[in-house]
Amino acid sequence: MTPRTLIRHSQVRRAERVDSPATEDQTLKGRYFQADCLATDSIGVFVRILGNPVSGVRQVRRVDVTDQTLMPAVGVIVEKTSLTRCLVQIMGEVIVDPENLVPGKRYFIGRDSELADAPPDPVIGEKIASQVIGIALEPGILLVVPNLMYVVRVGR
Repeated sequence: MTPRTLIRHSQVRRAERVDSPATEDQTLKGRYFQADCLATDSIGVFVRILGNPVSGVRQVRRVDVTDQTLMPAVGVIVEKTSLTRCLVQIMGEVIVDPENLVPGKRYFIGRDSELADAPPDPVIGEKIASQVIGIALEPGILLVVPNLMYVVRVGR
């Protein structure tokens, strides 16, 4: 089987920007791949890759910072093309809503598998993973650069 290439940013359109002028560049900047996900997964959820592709399509599942077997995250769902098919961004600029990011600040994966401004704190006896997922470029734009090394902390 021939490996599938990642989708180039010029092939992806920015669907959530209906107010942008026709002259504005409408492409997202980054690297993507199409994957099968769960119907319950939504845009903005960080995911990991499961085993081998099925019929040439990668399988992804939501990460869980409280279960190290469900880490690390490799990217974020940026589009759902059907109930169980999604577009996962593994690197590049992601539009974030609400636009409250602090430019230059590192961001993490939170307990809800979504973007958090600080690593989650473990409760007593709990092991929790802390993974940097990107850096804010602007109040509404996150540069996704998943750090595949993560730290496990134990609550005391």
